[in-house]
Amino acid sequence: MCLKAVKKEKTEVLDILHGFDYFLRSWGIFLGAVIIIAIGFVLLILPGIALMILLIYSMPLSIEKDLKAVESLKASYRLGRENLEFTVILALIIYAINVIGGWIVVGSIITIPYTALCISAATIRLLEKVEVRG
Repeated sequence: MCLKAVKKEKTEVLDILHGFDYFLRSWGIFLGAVIIIAIGFVLLILPGIALMILLIYSMPLSIEKDLKAVESLKASYRLGRENLEFTVILALIIYAINVIGGWIVVGSIITIPYTALCISAATIRLLEKVEVRG
């Protein structure tokens, strides 16, 4: 739904239910990311934080490019590395927005969808930039 909104396509309430089409894939991405990030945290704290930041694009990439879980994690890592400065700034802003939203009782209801939209928009823009260059 976020990707449709970013592309200025018509969105409907039923689009929320289409997310279930990607349930197993998103569960695989989640588990894969948790395992990779946990290994990063075991090695030292900084590799875990770096992996959290670099894997931020995995879910929108999976849906946009129809990638499987492992392919999506690899593509997110590459996209994050190629645009490292932007990705770090984006992650810090999203973290700040979600922390502020978490302080307010119902703030997360607003901030989590908003940050999902931000990540989707960033993914689409970075993919467009890569396609123009490549």
